[in-house]
Amino acid sequence: MALGDELRADLAKLIGEPWKIRDGRVVPGTKDVGLFSNDAVKLHAVYLYADLLGSTKLARDFTPQTAGKVIRASLRTASRLIKGFDGQIRSYCGAG
Repeated sequence: MALGDELRADLAKLIGEPWKIRDGRVVPGTKDVGLFSNDAVKLHAVYLYADLLGSTKLARDFTPQTAGKVIRASLRTASRLIKGFDGQIRSYCGAG
């Protein structure tokens, strides 16, 4: 079967079959998400993205050690606040 035919068959299955939805309380991890199934988890969640203002200038104008200390302090403070309000952190992203 050609790739185009396989993609059309996958899409027909994903779009044509109803979802099996269950209630959940935990945000699934990347490995728990089935891209080729119609299983779904319904939950109440908020997505938070935060950026450190001036981080480019910080990295450019200060030593790596100083920049690292500021970034680490920022991440530690934010993560403690999030966890203190029963939040969960799924990942950190950045240029590292």
